[in-house]
Order: sequence, then C-alpha cells, then structure tokens
Amino acid sequence: MAVGVLAVAVYVAGAWSSGSLSPMARRPILDGGFTPQPYRWVSPPPELAEGNKHPDSGEFSIAFTKGKLEAGVFSTNDQQATMVMSLGAIREKASASSVHLTVQPLDPASVGAPPSGLSVLGNVYRVETVYDPGGEPVTQFAKHPLVVLVYPALVTHGLARTLMFSADGKTWTRVKTTDDPTSFQASATVSRLNGYFGVVSRGAVTPSSTPGTVGSSGGSPLPWIVIGVAVVVAVALVVARARSRAHEREYSSYRASSRTAAKQAGAGGGHVRSRSRKGSSQRRRPPPKRRRR
Repeated sequence: MAVGVLAVAVYVAGAWSSGSLSPMARRPILDGGFTPQPYRWVSPPPELAEGNKHPDSGEFSIAFTKGKLEAGVFSTNDQQATMVMSLGAIREKASASSVHLTVQPLDPASVGAPPSGLSVLGNVYRVETVYDPGGEPVTQFAKHPLVVLVYPALVTHGLARTLMFSADGKTWTRVKTTDDPTSFQASATVSRLNGYFGVVSRGAVTPSSTPGTVGSSGGSPLPWIVIGVAVVVAVALVVARARSRAHEREYSSYRASSRTAAKQAGAGGGHVRSRSRKGSSQRRRPPPKRRRR
C-alpha cells in the first residue's frame, strides 16, 4: 500500500513539474528519462569541434483552413528550434492561402553581441514568417506563438537561462522565459517572430567535459524539491490511512463489547424478575383474626 501511494504521488508531482516547465517536456515521467543529444553548433568551440554536426534549418508551409491558420508544432529535424502555433494564430489575408515559416541557425558572431555581462549559449536562430503568395511579412498575431530553443550543456556562472529577441540582429531584448535545465530548453511566448532568437546566460561560459551533461553550477534543485515534496505527501497519506484503520478497529471492538454487555445485562435482569414474581406468588397471607364475643 505504501509503495503504491508513493509511486502515485511521485508520478503526479513529476507530471506537474514537467508540464509547468515547458510544453515540449510534457510527457509522462514513466516513459523514461530524458537523454540529451550532443548539441549541433554552427561554429563549435575548439574543444567540441571534433564530431560536431551542422545544425538543421527548417522550412514549413502552414495553410489557412476555413479562414483560420492551422495549428501545429514546427521543429527543425535536430529538434533544436521549435515554433508552436495555435489554431488561428495568424489572421487570414485575402490574397494569401498559407504562411511560409523558415528557421535558420546562425553563428552568434554574425550578429550583434548581447548586453554586457551576458553570453550566448549555442546558436542564434533567424525566424521569418511571410504570407504566401506575396511574401508580405506577418506582423500581427491573433494568438501569440511559442518559441522553444535547445541550448548546449555548458558550465556557466549564472543558473538562469533567458531567451532574447532582436528584430534587426543588433539590439537585443529580454523575453519572459521558462527555463527547463533538465532538458536544456528555454521557451517563451512572443508577440513577434520575424527576427533573431538566442539563449543567453550571465557570465562567461565553458564547454562541459562531457556533452549532454551540465556542470555543478548549471543544475537546478527543482526536480529534487518536487521529489521531496512527493515523498512527504506519500508518507503523510500512509500515516493517515494507518491511523484511520486503527480508529476503525477500535470502534468496531467497542461496539462488539457494548453489544455483548447489553445482552448479558438483559439476560440477567429477566432472571431476577422471574424469581421475584415467583417469590411473591408463593408468599402466604397471615390468617384472619377471630373476633371475641
């Protein structure tokens, strides 16, 4: 019983944690642990140049159906850059039948540097959305899209990773970000797609000794906190259940003893009354006194 409750509590806590961190991480925890793949660099650090594979670009055509843009998750083949569109995210244009989306990885050195004190983690991605036919850029969204970028496992001075956007590749703006260090993903809901996206962290960065692992300074205590809370909840449920059963047993024993005592008292009282009636029926009356003449 205790093992079952603990397993359920840990599963629920894990599902809640993964769901709150990133929509790309919303898979059941029992499906297996996340195994990060070696990051693909446009321009890898010298320590990681050997064996590096060039990152993939992405090109997608999203159709309008009955006046609404079709929903979808659009990822590069290496899964390092993903755009999530809700149904009707882009308003239909009379002259267009679809929206053309392109995602292109770039070397961070080819664009403007981020604000002082921040370092780019991995590649920068250029995203472009235009109406097709016509090629007119999409500038407004009925529903804001979601951008998810994978970053490499690097040892950094700062714990938080932040998604940044630049419309011109020169001036960068921070975007409210959900950082998932367990799967190396940074995601954000954005109001604009045409421009450049990159993940940054505070302080200098150093390639980790083993690709797919994070140095001690880059981890997050959140998974361990969630597991700890799940264990505490499971123990509390087990203790409460045990106490409830003990109270039920005590109450059942009390009721049984009460019924037995009542039966014994009833049987004894009837016997006494019977004897009392018998005794009263056998009692003789004194003879009447004779009157003197």
